[in-house]
Amino acid sequence: MRFAKKFVVREEPFGFTLSNRDTLHHEFIARDEFKQTLKALGIKAKDYDYLPIKKGKSFRKDIIYSPTRIYYELTLACNL
Repeated sequence: MRFAKKFVVREEPFGFTLSNRDTLHHEFIARDEFKQTLKALGIKAKDYDYLPIKKGKSFRKDIIYSPTRIYYELTLACNL
C-alpha cells in the first residue's frame, strides 16, 4: 500500500514548485500557468500533496521557502 502521493505541489511567492517523488525531478511553475501545466502533464488533484505557503509578518517574496534537495555526508571524522 502506498501512503505518499507521487507528486508534491508546494506554493511559493512566485507560483509553485512541482516535485516528483519517484524521479526527484522538480519544476517551477508560474501562478498563472499552474492549471494549464498540470493538465498538460496529466496530473489531477488526487495525484499530489499540496503544501500551502504560510504568510507571516516578515513574508519575503524574493526567495524559495524550502530547499529542493538536501545533501549530507556521513563520515567517521570528528567534527570537533
